[in-house]
Amino acid sequence: MPLPQNASEARLQNTVVSLSLGLKLLNTLHELNIPFAQLMSSTVLSLVNVVQNVKRNREECIQLLEHIQRFIYAISEIYLQSETGDFSPMVLVSIGEFTQTLQKTHTFIEAQQDGNKLRSFFRQTEMSSLLKDCQTGLEQALANLNIHVRHQTWTNVNEFNAILENTHTQLLQLASTTSEYGSSIDKSSSIYRGGSDSFISSRSFSLLPATPKIFYGRDSEVDTIMTILTDPSPRIPILGGAGMGKTALARTVLNHPDTCLMFKERVFVSAESATTSNELVALIALNVGLEPGRDVTQAVLKYFKQSTASVLLVLDNLETPWEPTQSRAAIEDVLALLADIPHLALIVTLRGAERPGKVRWSRPFLSPLPPLSPEAARNVFMDICDEAEESSPAELKQLLDLTDCMPLAIDLIAHIADYEGVADTLERWETQKTGLLSMGNDRRSNLDLSIALSFSSARMTPGSKELLSLLSILPDGLAEVELIQANLPIPDILRCKSILLATSLAYQENGQRLRCLTPVREYIHQLHPPSQRLAHPLRNHFHSLLELYRKHDGELLQPVVHQITPNLGNLQEVLHQGLAANENSDFAEDIYCILSLNVFYRVSREICTPLMNEIGSMPHDSADHRLAASILVERLQSYSQDPSFIPQDLISEAETHFEHFTDIELKARLYLAAGIHFLRHRSNLAQARDYLEKTLSLSKECGIASINCSALLGLARINMQSGNVDKAQACAREAQQLAQLSGNFYDGARARYIDAGCLMQMGDYQSSVLQLTMARELLSLCGMARGHVDQEITIYQAEVHFLKSEYVEAKQIYAEMLKDSSADQNPHAFACALLNLAGVEVLVGEPTEGVRRRLNEAKRIFTDHKYLSGATYCDATLAHLHLRDHETAQAKRIFDECLRLQWGVENQTVGYCLERLADVMQWGGAQCFDFTWPVVYLAFAFNVKEKLALYKACMSLGDVFLSIDDKESARTLFEVALGGFHYMDVHHSRAQCLLRLGNIAERTGERVRAREYWNAACALFERSFQHEQAAEIRKKLDSGSSDEVDIEIERLRPPVS
Repeated sequence: MPLPQNASEARLQNTVVSLSLGLKLLNTLHELNIPFAQLMSSTVLSLVNVVQNVKRNREECIQLLEHIQRFIYAISEIYLQSETGDFSPMVLVSIGEFTQTLQKTHTFIEAQQDGNKLRSFFRQTEMSSLLKDCQTGLEQALANLNIHVRHQTWTNVNEFNAILENTHTQLLQLASTTSEYGSSIDKSSSIYRGGSDSFISSRSFSLLPATPKIFYGRDSEVDTIMTILTDPSPRIPILGGAGMGKTALARTVLNHPDTCLMFKERVFVSAESATTSNELVALIALNVGLEPGRDVTQAVLKYFKQSTASVLLVLDNLETPWEPTQSRAAIEDVLALLADIPHLALIVTLRGAERPGKVRWSRPFLSPLPPLSPEAARNVFMDICDEAEESSPAELKQLLDLTDCMPLAIDLIAHIADYEGVADTLERWETQKTGLLSMGNDRRSNLDLSIALSFSSARMTPGSKELLSLLSILPDGLAEVELIQANLPIPDILRCKSILLATSLAYQENGQRLRCLTPVREYIHQLHPPSQRLAHPLRNHFHSLLELYRKHDGELLQPVVHQITPNLGNLQEVLHQGLAANENSDFAEDIYCILSLNVFYRVSREICTPLMNEIGSMPHDSADHRLAASILVERLQSYSQDPSFIPQDLISEAETHFEHFTDIELKARLYLAAGIHFLRHRSNLAQARDYLEKTLSLSKECGIASINCSALLGLARINMQSGNVDKAQACAREAQQLAQLSGNFYDGARARYIDAGCLMQMGDYQSSVLQLTMARELLSLCGMARGHVDQEITIYQAEVHFLKSEYVEAKQIYAEMLKDSSADQNPHAFACALLNLAGVEVLVGEPTEGVRRRLNEAKRIFTDHKYLSGATYCDATLAHLHLRDHETAQAKRIFDECLRLQWGVENQTVGYCLERLADVMQWGGAQCFDFTWPVVYLAFAFNVKEKLALYKACMSLGDVFLSIDDKESARTLFEVALGGFHYMDVHHSRAQCLLRLGNIAERTGERVRAREYWNAACALFERSFQHEQAAEIRKKLDSGSSDEVDIEIERLRPPVS
């Protein structure tokens, strides 16, 4: 039985109060960088506002909201109970599923308001089904979390609100002791936005390593480097053998007081996880806060060149990418480019005694670092080992002699002696050195002896050895949260970590990630490589995060991105080891993880992981058709970005595998990738339509709404390009309905954006702007503001201004887009901004040279990326520039070539060319004008159902009739066009019609009416930034002369044969 209205209202208000408290919890969780928190917060905030106006199904809505508030409390409690301040991947999956249900709930509750348009979208059966989905989804989400959270009971809403307030207080206390990125983010990712200026440069995003606390025996090297740093453009290589203290010397110089005064910006980059020049540059970009991309070399160079202050860049462990012969030349090219920047000082550390080529290194050359002096070695040992004071000088000297005064060996043995005593350490050396010395008696052997002694220390447990073995293949190390959540088969893993730190076999970078020095990693990997039993749990942990990223569109999960990114080197190495293992029962799982990793690379960096090439060169189990098909689908999705890739053979091969198993979703993704490829890169609309229709059929069969939406939106784009605007809009609106039923705000925003494009083509600019606004609101609700779709919306908004001839507003948006993009990181967006900006500049009379320069650069980028339509549109805009400058022969030749290339392929370019070819006024009069073009333009506009083009074609035909002195027919056509332009609010075209109607009125003796037309035209020419035309009309109005009118009419008369 429903509650009385007053009781229902009270219950609703209590729920709203609790939800408002829940919003505080979500906002604090967002500050702690919890995935989905921002998305949940924005959706709940909207719900709090919407639910106040609910008129139908009120009790059901209240019940849904009560489930939501309990879920928010549950995840807050789980976070407070966690040992690491992070959610496990299992909990994150539950939160992700809840978030999808939350969006469905928003759709349902929003539809219960009076007068809400959503209700007209759905049938009653669909609304009932949506309610059931929401109830089931929320109940399941709570059930999933109940196994993780401690149970609390409350008897009334006030008690529950008090519990929420207390939970919020605890979260705030936790947040106050956590860095800006929160504990869920690895602090060693080299990105940081706060702290003391002594550790963080004024512009860089790099957290600088601290000065070594124990540092002796390098005074002369420090003095030499500090002297060189005062020279113009210093370039300093620090060379030496493994473990000789190169990094310690670089860190000392980096934090020297004089260095801090000389360089306003200091950047430290550890290059040991880089294997190519692109990866090295990407690390530099990451450390200075640049966005990732396919190749950020130019962006990095631009960053340093535009720096107004002196910069010191330290590249540590550069030997990793430089030593392999296949990458050496490219690394040296990067160094040479950096060395060409005058105000950039460069320090590199490399193992060995050879300096990289292509750089004029500063003189005097710093010699490779020698071992420490006996005195310095003794000081290092004494600072580490408390037992040294009680040892005899002879024993101490004997032990130091065994290290050969190598800094790393001293450090390791000092820690052993500090625990076991100097005498016992010497005894162990005597029992173990014979076998080890058989490898040689050089410095490298001594270093191995030191590591081996540490490894066999009495403190080393089997678990700590296993952990060290795993670290030997992890160049990025591991954060504590990863040690705990990865479910590694190592008992008491945090104690094992402490043992490795105590023996100096591992260290914590900036107090966070547990790492091994490169020499230690290399030696342990040879001595005690990890088994797949150790590697697989870590792989599974990261695979679950990668799958979470893939499932939720990537951009929703920046905190997850920050967990994955610092481990990319680890993932590459773990998966490489798995592929190389002779006996690997989880071989297929390794490949599936590589495919998920490639999705991350493809979406976040627009490149592929090198492991995809390894998969291609390895034999697979021919019976595992699902695996083979999955590889082919991911290859097609990856190479959709490469227009030179021929996909037909790959699609056929995948279809052959599908004959042996059934996976409708995977097959739908294959055809979706194929359709997108042919639509974007081949301009083959027929083949794209065929694949997308197959996708649509399969997606309906398997019930995957996101694939269904993507197929519908692809078909909408095809119909728009084919001139079938009504069909395009029908597809877009079906996608809108599907997205709302499935609670997918992101797909809903995409659908509204496509619908806006259809409305633009129909000439309904007001409704188009409304759809774009609603699309942007949906993006904000799902946390995707400022993403790719948001950029597309901005382009459409600029295009509306452009079509309405609001050129100043369009130019401002295009200029801002050009400023926010770059040719290196997002070349397509950059080239489009250049092209669009040039198109506006042609119309507003900007100087020819600057416009031509923009067009040339845009065409070069489009050509390099094999985007023919973009390059041809550049040519069409260049033809318009020629026409504006009265170079009619060049303009005609280029327009004809553009039409030849794009007719039946790209309607936008065709319409652009025909509009200008049909405008007799731009061709200097009838003497050089082909009067068939207005008719062709009218037929084209009618065929593609583009209203603006239809009315512009009518105006061009009016000029044709005016040229043969048929003033009445011309007047009728101009009035028809004027009505259309008035409805669409197109200022420039309205002004042109009014000018022509005024001219006709003047010639027929209607002087008063002519002045009314001209006055209205003058204001509209000013609004559309056509100042010259406005000035001509004012001159005409002031003089009262009709000479200019007669000249303009005369230009339209056809030549006498």
